[in-house]
Amino acid sequence: MKHLNYSEKDYTTVCEKLSALCEKQNAIKQRRKSIEIEYSERLLQLDAEVEEKIKNNKEQEIRLCAFIDIAKAHASKLEDNGESEIYDTGVLSRLTVQINNGSCNDVFAEQLFTHASYQLRNVRAAVQRIYSWKEKQKFKLEKLRKEKRLEIERIEIQFSEEMNKFAYSELFKKFVELLKDDAIKFENNELRSDFSCSCEEISIGTKSVRLSIPEGFESLITKVSRGVYDSASKTMGVPVTINIKNGKAFLIEYKNENESEVLRGIHNFIFNTLKYGIEYKQILYVDPVRYSSSSLGILQPLAEGHNSTIDNVPLSIEETRKKISSLIEQINQDGRKIANMETDAMPRRLVVVHNFPHAYDSMMINQIQQLCVNARYYNLTIFVTCNTSSRNTVSSDSLALIRTISKYIKCCENLFEIEDSYGTYTFKWYKPPKFLPQSVKEKYIINKKNVDTGNDYDDRIGLENKFFYKKGVRRLENIPYGVDINGNILSLDFENSNFATFICGASRSGKSTLLHTLITGFIKNNHPDDIEIWLIDFKMTEFSRYIDFLPPHVRYIILDESPELVYDIIDRLTEILIKRQNIFKGKWQKLNDVPEDKYMPAILVIIDEFSVMSEIIADSLLSSKENYSVKLQTLLAKGAALGLHFIFASQGFTSGTRGLNDFSKKQIQQRIAMKTEYNEIRETLDLKSTSDGDRAMMEQLPIYHALVRIPVDERGNHLKQTSVLHIKDYSKQEKLINHIKSMVHKAPKYNAHDTRIYIDKKPMIIDGSSYSTFASKIDSIYEYLGKHKDSLDYDETVLFLGEPRRMLPLYPVILDNGFGENLLIISSKAERMATASVMMSIAGSLELMYRDIDIWTTKKNEVYRQVVIELQPKVKNVFNEFGQICSQIRSIKSLIERKIEGNKYIFILGTETLMMDMSYQKESGGQEGQHNTLNNDFGVNVEKRAPGEMDLNTLLGSFTGEKRQKTENPREKKSRTMYKSDAEQQENNEYDARADLKFIMTQGPRLGYHFVILFNTVGELNQSKMDISLCKHKILFGMARADAVGIIGASNASVVAGLEGHAFRYTNGIDSLSFRPYLHPGLSWDGWSMNGNTASNDEEYLM
Repeated sequence: MKHLNYSEKDYTTVCEKLSALCEKQNAIKQRRKSIEIEYSERLLQLDAEVEEKIKNNKEQEIRLCAFIDIAKAHASKLEDNGESEIYDTGVLSRLTVQINNGSCNDVFAEQLFTHASYQLRNVRAAVQRIYSWKEKQKFKLEKLRKEKRLEIERIEIQFSEEMNKFAYSELFKKFVELLKDDAIKFENNELRSDFSCSCEEISIGTKSVRLSIPEGFESLITKVSRGVYDSASKTMGVPVTINIKNGKAFLIEYKNENESEVLRGIHNFIFNTLKYGIEYKQILYVDPVRYSSSSLGILQPLAEGHNSTIDNVPLSIEETRKKISSLIEQINQDGRKIANMETDAMPRRLVVVHNFPHAYDSMMINQIQQLCVNARYYNLTIFVTCNTSSRNTVSSDSLALIRTISKYIKCCENLFEIEDSYGTYTFKWYKPPKFLPQSVKEKYIINKKNVDTGNDYDDRIGLENKFFYKKGVRRLENIPYGVDINGNILSLDFENSNFATFICGASRSGKSTLLHTLITGFIKNNHPDDIEIWLIDFKMTEFSRYIDFLPPHVRYIILDESPELVYDIIDRLTEILIKRQNIFKGKWQKLNDVPEDKYMPAILVIIDEFSVMSEIIADSLLSSKENYSVKLQTLLAKGAALGLHFIFASQGFTSGTRGLNDFSKKQIQQRIAMKTEYNEIRETLDLKSTSDGDRAMMEQLPIYHALVRIPVDERGNHLKQTSVLHIKDYSKQEKLINHIKSMVHKAPKYNAHDTRIYIDKKPMIIDGSSYSTFASKIDSIYEYLGKHKDSLDYDETVLFLGEPRRMLPLYPVILDNGFGENLLIISSKAERMATASVMMSIAGSLELMYRDIDIWTTKKNEVYRQVVIELQPKVKNVFNEFGQICSQIRSIKSLIERKIEGNKYIFILGTETLMMDMSYQKESGGQEGQHNTLNNDFGVNVEKRAPGEMDLNTLLGSFTGEKRQKTENPREKKSRTMYKSDAEQQENNEYDARADLKFIMTQGPRLGYHFVILFNTVGELNQSKMDISLCKHKILFGMARADAVGIIGASNASVVAGLEGHAFRYTNGIDSLSFRPYLHPGLSWDGWSMNGNTASNDEEYLM
């Protein structure tokens, strides 16, 4: 037999019906009473009316007798023939006035007597008529009363029939069955075939309520209620139910002697929820008195073990704090899911807070009050018990708030009373069974399924499941990141105080895994128009996977570690901050206030290996750079309201935040620690103190697990450990990105209502581990030159040296006709390929600007040998014989002296060798008169060769020999042959040209003769005694800081010392910047080379 479910509605319906019947009976009684009252009142009215008429008649009679007396006094002949006349004092008064008072036989007196006698007779006859009328009226009233009495009797008969009909109705019969069945169902807990029947309400006991029974029908109700109704007390036991679909708070006050009764009643409720298969997401039992599960009685086995149905009972005050805080956090996460329309309703939860508020601290008291106040919204059934016998001081405020919003049950003289909106009633608890039935044990202990605690992102969240975007949701909330020990998915919010997050973890701790998990959550949760993601990876590995599979949410991918990039990032964010401040001014306070129809995405900056950036920021304080620590502080202080969000990841918090001041660190409220040293974890989580348990948790934290700090109160924090969600198969993430790209398409204009389109962010990728070709930049260079053609002077030349290590697609270097507008390059032989690239990039730029190029070089120079073939079409002249070069120096000097302008760039390769050869000319018998200024042209004397010592050209030639000649490139051979006769012709022009060279390098740039000068080392530059002030523009490849200081300055020298292979540093004395070389035909390094116009990498290079 399946039992019906009692509901408060049933009681209300019966009460309303009985109340209606009582009111109807009262109405009938009132109507009967009103009939009698009406009859009595009418009789009284009739008597009064008759009395008034008799009184008036008597007054008329007296007045008429007075007229007769007057008539008798003035008339002797009095006649009365027995007639009657209507009472009319007007006639009598007129006759009275006409009487002659001196006469005894006045005719008017006689007439007065006659009329007065007639009227008196009529008046005396009216008395009888009045009493006769009274009797008739009384008869009518009695008749009307009888008719109304008969009508009432018919109504009473109908009411009696209606009452009998109700007493035997299905409604009342069902009500009686429900009351009798409720006790059987929820107190007599023998398991039957209806074990799994569905319940919407569960009873915890009964309240004795008076039932309104119409008078005279108590015996009928007693008969049909089969003992449910007590006619002596006129009450019945009505179940007190809890609607499990809606949350409710209960406050139960008890005394020491009643505690077991209260606990058994609560146990019985929990038991019934399990018995009838009601699913709760969480059942939490808190008992800070015993700190054990012993007070759970028969339910104790359900709270034991790893995957228990009832949460393990906290064993300390610290665990109690953690449990309550964790509960509230889970509720808040579910609330955010509802707000994001990820779920329809809050999951059900059941909480028992025993012995409140004793043994609870202020924070827990506030949290429990919060749970009670919001119980309905949280879908939380919460029992709060309070021992009023306790000697501890009970704060009235702690209970007052809960009492006002809870169902209130209190103990009064060993009886429980329950209060509700209807009144106060005696309450009796239902009792649980003595033993936990085997069926319950099998269902909730033996056969209970293990909770899925796996952390595979695809299994738990889904990478291939369908989802749909909403627009206008600029909040970064509910991003799944891990799984707790109970298998619950945990999420992070990045709003409000959590706008800045720091993730700390040693190498291979799972830090990068967490970043990929978060990125996946962001691109799934937020439309591309609602978020702009900056991926910055100073490790230059993790975020490279997004280059080929680029989500439309991403604006920048930066895989480099140059200082300029760090400064650029902060400067660009500062520009955005200022721009938004101006836009917001006077209109909005925060990003959420911005109307949906305005394009303004949240900006999320994710920085991996933040320690690199932090070090650069710290070093900026020691250089002439701006204080970027303060700039970052401003971003952290003001960025949250304007939609800026940050995730910093580093292997250590101490080293990772070196560039942050204390204020900036305090802005980073959300801290996540992964496996690393204990002190680093403690510093990351900003823990003032730690318990032994927390310390063990931090020291034994496994890889791919995270600790999150959850503030509890002023005394400490709650640490939550979670297993980080990971993407096992990144090909599925790539499919997800491709699916997103198929869902949305680029559009030229923002549309707040169309989720299928998005504004193209024009993403920029800066990859420090790959290279670009100069050829791939030609279109961009032409675009730049076309855009700036009106702003460039005729004498200005724009060079594109390489890939700028900044957030720029191109960085132009501009030379004009002025003093020092030459370019000095210092590069080691190990970087000859990269040096050749710079030369070819300069040559390519000059060709686009229609500038002439000459090359002065020694034949043995390795850079020359590398580039001469490729540059042949771009170069006007190549001079590789000493005499030719001397002749060119004389020629240019002559042009300068005659003020003839040129438009020529001269590359000098093997400069140190040329200088050395020039210094030997006097010793070898060169032209006289050319050496007088030898010691002063470029500084001090050049050290002479020892007798018999080979010069550098001869030395290089000895290493190459005939093999060099046999393998010589045909085009190079042709070039050499081309100039051989000229060299022979100009052999006599060889001389010590150092003074003239200095002259043309000094004066030449003003007239359009510019020099690009290459040295292999700083030592060679120093040995040449060249004045470096002649070269405003300088390029240095990696070298020792001590060597670079004198050339490029202290701040730039530190950067040069840290340059990785092939990168170079440029400065013009004002601006400084690092570059990476472009690839050109015929050049290759580290497996990179040109393939068409694009760069390609030979993966077997490192094999």
